[in-house]
Amino acid sequence: MANSRDLSNLADMLADGTSGQVLTSQGTGTPIWATAGGVADGDKGDITVSGSGATWTIDAQAVTAAKISGTGSTAGQALVSTGSGTAPAYTTLTLENLPDAAFKRSVHAATTASITLSGTQTIDGVALVAGNRVLVKDQGTASANGIYVVAAGAWSRALDADSASEMAGAIVNVDAGTVNGGRLFETDFKTTDTLGTTAMSWSQVVDTTSTQTLTNKTISGASNTISNVSLTTGVTGTLPLANGGTGGTTKDTARVGIGITVGTTAPASPAVNDLWVDTN
Repeated sequence: MANSRDLSNLADMLADGTSGQVLTSQGTGTPIWATAGGVADGDKGDITVSGSGATWTIDAQAVTAAKISGTGSTAGQALVSTGSGTAPAYTTLTLENLPDAAFKRSVHAATTASITLSGTQTIDGVALVAGNRVLVKDQGTASANGIYVVAAGAWSRALDADSASEMAGAIVNVDAGTVNGGRLFETDFKTTDTLGTTAMSWSQVVDTTSTQTLTNKTISGASNTISNVSLTTGVTGTLPLANGGTGGTTKDTARVGIGITVGTTAPASPAVNDLWVDTN
C-alpha cells in the first residue's frame, strides 16, 4: 500500500516506555518514548511562546512569591501596584485610591485667606505638618485653589486632585479648624476646565438641619425664601431707602431717612415729597 509504514515492531515499541513518558517523533525514523519537556521548579530564563505570527516573552526574571503576593497584610488591605516593577504592597485603601471619585479624602484644614503655598504653617488655628492635606480655597489667583499636601518646601497638589477630571464637582470634608472644622465644601470646577488656569471656586455645602453662618454670601433668585428670622435679634445693619428701608437704625434717623421733619417751625426749603409734622 502506498505510503505504508513498517509496523512490525509496534508491539515492542509500545511496551518500552516508562510512566510519564510520551511517544515522540524524531522527524525521521521510528518514534521514541521520551519525558515531556516543560518548565520545572528552579528553571530560569525567558519563556517565549510563538504562534500566529506573534511572539510573547515573559521577561527573564525570577518569578518569586513576593512578585505575586505580599506578606504581613492586615485584614481588609489590598495588594496595590507600586508602578515601578517592584513587588506590590498590601495597602489600606482610601478615597485617594479612587482619584476620579467626586468625594475626596478629607483634608486636615481649610484656608480662610490667601496663603503662601510652601512650608509648614498654621491655618485656621491648626498647626500643619508635612503630609497633611489642605483645602486651599481663598487664593488671590483663584486658579491656584485646590487640595494640596503640606511640605517643608513647595506644596504639591494631592495625587487624587491633580487633574481636571479628578477635581470636577469635587466635595471634601474638613477635619479641624476654628472656622472651617466639620464643614463640607464643594467646587463647580468642570472636566472641560484647565487645572492651574481656570478659576476654581469653593462654597460651603449648607446643612438645612442646623444653623449656618453665611458671611459675605449673595442669595439671588426670585424663588428664594428666608423664613423664621427673628426681627429683633436676627437682622442687623442698615437697610438703605433704595432697598425698601429707612436708611437709619433709630426712629429719629429713620424719619430723616424717609423725609419726615418733626417740629414747630416749617422747613424754609422743604424738598419734594418731604413731610413736615407740626407738633404745635
